[in-house]
Amino acid sequence: MIGQRCERPADDPAYSLDRALVPHVAFHAAFGIDQTLIEFVVDRSSLKQGRFTPGNHLPILPTEALIERQPDYVLLLTWNFAAEILAQQNEFRRRGGNFIIPVPKVTIC
Repeated sequence: MIGQRCERPADDPAYSLDRALVPHVAFHAAFGIDQTLIEFVVDRSSLKQGRFTPGNHLPILPTEALIERQPDYVLLLTWNFAAEILAQQNEFRRRGGNFIIPVPKVTIC
């Protein structure tokens, strides 16, 4: 249900590591996602960079922040652009970064 927090499965690799998890796009505070779970979001749009997401006030950084900060996981919510984004982020992935794509089927790549 929207607005409820899900339990973190103990055997899920995204939760078993004490590492950074960042989403690739901003999303609504209605999901209960805030700075206790997500450090920052990234966006290619220079109009959004340097600003904050509405409601939960997560900083919006340029996509280069993925290389600079090298989080272990990036939550990619724009699943319909996954192929394009994965190609653009080849260097991040080469360095060991992973994308979690939750739709249409949860995939870590």
